[in-house]
Amino acid sequence: MTKRTTSKSSQLLRWLRSPNQREEALTGWLFVLPAVIGFIIFVYLNFRGVELSFTNWSWISRRPPEPVGWTNYQAILQPGSDFLKGLGRTLIYVLFVPVSIAISFSIALLANQAVKGQTLFRVVCYLPAVTGAGVLVAVWTFLFSVDGPVNGFLRSIGIANPPRWNTLTEWKQVAILLLLAWGAAPGMIIALAGLQAIPKDYYDAAKVDGANAWQTLVRITLPLMTPTLFFQLVLGVIGAWQTFDIIYFWATPGTQNADVNLWTASVQIYQYAFAYNKPGMGAASAIVLGLVILVFTIINLATQRRWVNYDLS
Repeated sequence: MTKRTTSKSSQLLRWLRSPNQREEALTGWLFVLPAVIGFIIFVYLNFRGVELSFTNWSWISRRPPEPVGWTNYQAILQPGSDFLKGLGRTLIYVLFVPVSIAISFSIALLANQAVKGQTLFRVVCYLPAVTGAGVLVAVWTFLFSVDGPVNGFLRSIGIANPPRWNTLTEWKQVAILLLLAWGAAPGMIIALAGLQAIPKDYYDAAKVDGANAWQTLVRITLPLMTPTLFFQLVLGVIGAWQTFDIIYFWATPGTQNADVNLWTASVQIYQYAFAYNKPGMGAASAIVLGLVILVFTIINLATQRRWVNYDLS
């Protein structure tokens, strides 16, 4: 035991006397430190959120939080609650994720072709990713207004009474899905990276065997793209459950034009926590939404073995 202690002490002394080793260790810790601090803050805020979810409190109250047990959870999970309705509306966007992935993959196939104007095409497709949600909604509201370009085009092809995109909830929902479909184009970058990572030898072998374009797509491209598509699916489902900004700007809570029938779970959490001044209910809703996201992520991870191919041999 004494020899081991002496050996460790001598190693520590040698390390302290070595400037290169000290500098290397310090550099490593400096790189890791931001991630460690972020993780600590993340864990702390989550614990505080759980604690807050079991209390009744107000942002403007000077009184300490009052413990109320499971009251907040019972309120948001009772049948017909606004939060459960919000979860149901959010499910629409979750189910739309495969469509978004299909759109981004199709665009990536086009962007991967060596043709003139390829760079411009990629830039145009990536524009939604660098445009704020408020700007996107403003442009979309103009396009789908009663006398906007979309209805003007529909009238020009013989539709005398085009949809009332900005007044009826059902058509607002369709317009939002169209906006999300267009916003799926930036996912083309991830899909394009996956396409370019596929070894060219597979395609050369397919040409030698006489495979046509469809056979090459189905038997080579799609199987080898499944890891990338799975990555997009996991991130897409997580992001869809957190849909907030586009719906918030479109449904305009707190105004005369507010449409509660469009509010997603995230918008409802915001309303609980800030508009209604019930941070306890907001925290409880956020925790429930987090658990829902966790369940869907686990399901995705559990089912990936059935269709994701990591073997490139």
